[in-house]
Amino acid sequence: MANESAIPVHPEWLTDKQVAAWLSCHKSTVWDLAKAGRIPKPHKFTNGMSRWNWEELQQWKNEMVA
Repeated sequence: MANESAIPVHPEWLTDKQVAAWLSCHKSTVWDLAKAGRIPKPHKFTNGMSRWNWEELQQWKNEMVA
């Protein structure tokens, strides 16, 4: 199993840690923003495994800039 540092910069699915790095915040802030509806919510794949879709985040960013 590859470690997280081996994952490309923009994989299709991002962890909370990767989204936090992209937003320049702490990963707990990512969860707070998602819970408040200020960023797209993650997709839950299994119990304890949630990921954000890169395309959804890009679309959200583009809408925020527009």
